[in-house]
Amino acid sequence: MSSIAIALQIYFKHIPKDTITKKPQPLLTILVGFFIGSLSSLLGIAGGEYSASFLDYYHFKIKKVTGTTAAIGLMISTSATIGFLLLGKDKDVLAHLPFSIGYIYVPAVIQICLTSLVMALIS
Repeated sequence: MSSIAIALQIYFKHIPKDTITKKPQPLLTILVGFFIGSLSSLLGIAGGEYSASFLDYYHFKIKKVTGTTAAIGLMISTSATIGFLLLGKDKDVLAHLPFSIGYIYVPAVIQICLTSLVMALIS
């Protein structure tokens, strides 16, 4: 549901009445980054839509927003993968699944990567 609200806000270019022209405070960016990273890891998403909304609220240029969210997505997904590998390495939850490492099921990762590569070439 939040994705729909974010998409509508960006589509209709809703600009808040109190237009902000300055950059966010460093402490705020740390807190928002921690929240977005944690939520993204739990939901299994890259966090780009939340990061883009935050940066768009502070009126960053869309090219910078796109590049920044791509880099953020890479960092979130890498750290989440490492976390799932380490947290699940001693668990027997996925012991019945062959080719699983921690909470990561390797055949699914390979399929997602191959599909992403094919779709990136198509688009």
